[in-house]
Amino acid sequence: MTFFRKITHGSAILALLTGCATSAKVTQVEDKEIKEVKVGETAKPVQFRKMALRMPRNRVIGAVQAGLLCVPQGELTYRGGRVAIDDDQYNDVFREELETANYVVVGDPDALFDDPESWKAEYLIGGLIKDIKANICFPMSGFGSFSSSSGEAEIEVEWQIYSRLNRKVVHEVKTKGSSKISSKENGAEDIFLEAFASASRQLLSDEGFYNLITGKSTGITASEAIASSDKASTVIERVSNSKRSFLEQATTIRGQVATVYAGDGTGSGFFIADRYLITNQHVVGGARFVKIKFVTGREILGEVIKTNSARDVALIQTEPAGVLGLPIRTDELAIGSQVYVVGSPLGQKNEGTVTSGIVSSYRSEDGMRILQSDVSVQPGNSGGPMFDDKGNVIAITVAGLTGDGRTTSLGVNYFIPIVDALDKLAIQIKGPQS
Repeated sequence: MTFFRKITHGSAILALLTGCATSAKVTQVEDKEIKEVKVGETAKPVQFRKMALRMPRNRVIGAVQAGLLCVPQGELTYRGGRVAIDDDQYNDVFREELETANYVVVGDPDALFDDPESWKAEYLIGGLIKDIKANICFPMSGFGSFSSSSGEAEIEVEWQIYSRLNRKVVHEVKTKGSSKISSKENGAEDIFLEAFASASRQLLSDEGFYNLITGKSTGITASEAIASSDKASTVIERVSNSKRSFLEQATTIRGQVATVYAGDGTGSGFFIADRYLITNQHVVGGARFVKIKFVTGREILGEVIKTNSARDVALIQTEPAGVLGLPIRTDELAIGSQVYVVGSPLGQKNEGTVTSGIVSSYRSEDGMRILQSDVSVQPGNSGGPMFDDKGNVIAITVAGLTGDGRTTSLGVNYFIPIVDALDKLAIQIKGPQS
């Protein structure tokens, strides 16, 4: 008996061809011990980005079998060459395996176009299927009945882990996975999904992958580490203090303030020099990498290189952005002086918002200096700059008292003097005060 049928799984097409065939020798791979993320450990967010299948065109990978004894009837042949696999089932399987082992998997699997959650991933994971062996059996209770099937498969996957900060693949590993399924509905599809799940579990047993995602390894070479290891003191060029009014430069200033995305939250931040941006420590939380978005819509990545939780400040280093640093004023303003704040209150939709008020008071909290002002700020303003009436940075937004609705400002808001922030982050300004 001869027959012809196609099994379509994602974009990879396997054809069952007529003619005699010998079953492929499929090795059942024993799962190794998975390295789970333990309680108290931090896992870097990852996203499964793509999978592809690359094998010689018309390669015979096994046999089509039929009947109760699963007698070979024809060859199972891969027809594609190099094909991208975009079936959502693979994404779901991969996500399930990682989440079961307590890894943080981000991304919206239901996004039809650009994934608005993708930026959260610090590492992107891709898989290249290099080899498949499979035998699929159709019991054939009646001629042409293929709804029920059984079989076995073995898949070899070459995994690549891409660092969004380093912009390169920082880890590669090959794994094999296998499956064996008794007769069931849609068994032909599940054979390959189960083998892929097995290969995913083998990835989770890889010590290099575990160390990378849990931060025990960075994937950076020794020479790269030497180039970026000295972070004890950061020196920036002084920007001359502004003599023009804030209102004259408000548009330019808004371009030097950005929205900071870390984890599930957002805050504000501002550039003190090209590649260096300051925000609050509570904005970045435990994230090592964050996304920076300008009012123009441009987005770049940044690495949190210094934090001081007691003073609630953080320093982020970005790729060269071509953004000038804001001028910094080191002396205190008199009480009653006019001040302005720029930030993203209540999130990105209000980015670049400018509010104004006065210096209400100076206070001490836990032995640290705090500037108090009635200028309106909301959640999302945190980490943004406060300016004097000439557009010089004098402080950083940190907190505010609100009413029961949590967004009704009571006009009692607090700011970290910029001089104190620079001191706690070991940032030195080179050049004379103008």
